[in-house]
Amino acid sequence: MTSLMRLSGRTEYLIGLCQRLTQENQVLREQNAILQAEREGLIQKYEQSRARVEAMIVRMKDLGQDA
Repeated sequence: MTSLMRLSGRTEYLIGLCQRLTQENQVLREQNAILQAEREGLIQKYEQSRARVEAMIVRMKDLGQDA
């Protein structure tokens, strides 16, 4: 096997590797975007729940003072 053939083989391997890594990177970026959106939704739900609980606590304190 000549050095030119070895170089050609390595080049083809590296091109294939680069293509696979590019595809994998794209998939990971898409998954990351999905997870970020899910995280934002969960943060929003958490904030809404916290606000409701705080409002309930205030109402309970008001009811306790009226008694």
